[in-house]
Amino acid sequence: MTTLPGDTGGAIELATAGGTLRLGLPGAARKAVGQAATDGTVVYADAATSTDVAAQALTDGVRVQTVLQDDAAPSRFTYALPDAVVPILNENGSVVLFDSAESDESVPSVVGVVDVPWAKDAAGVSVATHYEVSKGDLVQVVDHSAAPVTYPIVADPKITAGITGTPYGPGAYINLTGAEMKAIATAATAIAGLSAVAICSGATKLPAAPAKIAAVLCTAAGGVTVKEIFKSIAKIYSNKKYASNSCYQTKIGPGGGKPFVKTAKKNCS
Repeated sequence: MTTLPGDTGGAIELATAGGTLRLGLPGAARKAVGQAATDGTVVYADAATSTDVAAQALTDGVRVQTVLQDDAAPSRFTYALPDAVVPILNENGSVVLFDSAESDESVPSVVGVVDVPWAKDAAGVSVATHYEVSKGDLVQVVDHSAAPVTYPIVADPKITAGITGTPYGPGAYINLTGAEMKAIATAATAIAGLSAVAICSGATKLPAAPAKIAAVLCTAAGGVTVKEIFKSIAKIYSNKKYASNSCYQTKIGPGGGKPFVKTAKKNCS
């Protein structure tokens, strides 16, 4: 469930599996009052200089449109995040929102995913835009002074709650239950140096299901990456920061080698 605030001084509230994700709107200081349209979109007129903001609740999150009316509009738009939420930029421009309440050694929880940003002018021409992280908040930069544009410009970030999207961007993901991680970790730690070669060659004695998953990792992740994945699994297991019946995932192949994150149980079924 998504709740939109009455003015930009409030925050969007997104229901997640672990609670609620609060996300501030651009123009918080002006406290522009929202007006609901017939389709449920709430429009906050004059939220910033020459800028309107519109928010639309989705089944899995929220879509926010920032409309730059002319060249007096700012180029930076801040989405305030709670102190416990840490935004991490992906290589493709998307953002994963982690719950920092976990310790450094734990499996992090993903509380939200922000799609790759886009912006277009009134003629349908793309305008350069990207995300930055400033003082723990997420900032969308719309570079509308770099080239001639036709106003208004619409910048459109989409934020999904939980891990309904792919947290590390498009690509292949591997999913493991805590029990499967334990089986792989037990085999891996029994070998000096956590040898990926030994695991991938079948020298270890793994139960059938984890052995099949390990084989996928070996063929899809590449030598260096797969060793890092095995190390990550062993680290999680050694610190007891997992639950046997929970599901965890990480990206494999190009852009892989990321930490495991908690994901929906259905991904491991």
